[in-house]
Amino acid sequence: MDDEQTFSLSYAQITAITEQYIRECIRNAGNAGSREEAITETDWASLDHWLLLARACGAAERTVAEDRQRMVDLIWCYPSEEDQ
Repeated sequence: MDDEQTFSLSYAQITAITEQYIRECIRNAGNAGSREEAITETDWASLDHWLLLARACGAAERTVAEDRQRMVDLIWCYPSEEDQ
């Protein structure tokens, strides 16, 4: 990139975008054969990416930890094979 561009997103925007992406991955995984297949690497990759951005923007560690746990719970909410 020759022309550096600067933009900003708030912590809330980064978190909302990540949650939306995780929900989309879960929706797209509806045809997966098992829970493990449904919980894809993209879910974890998006969460890891969010975590790096959240820390880089200087968000409070307690807030980051609480929001990360909420998103982990969201990822693991995909019903088990017994519940399907």
